[in-house]
Amino acid sequence: EVPGIRLVELGPGPGALTDPLVETFGTDVLQCIEIDPRSVDMLTERHPNLRVRYEDVLQTDYPALAEEEGGPLSIIGNLPYYITSQIL
Repeated sequence: EVPGIRLVELGPGPGALTDPLVETFGTDVLQCIEIDPRSVDMLTERHPNLRVRYEDVLQTDYPALAEEEGGPLSIIGNLPYYITSQIL
């Protein structure tokens, strides 16, 4: 666990990045936002304590999420460029 860090993985899919992130940082500081219900099911099955939000990363209210989490978020993801540019 890293004090003060709030990791949010965007579009984790089946968890290629999620698995090493959980291993490195733990599920206390990491949460995921995923739109595919199959991936949500796989992630929650593999990491029962991981918070996985079933929603569209383009519709997420990031300022509200940061306030809810108690501070700035560190965003990570391996998304296509056309989606990333819309989030930024």
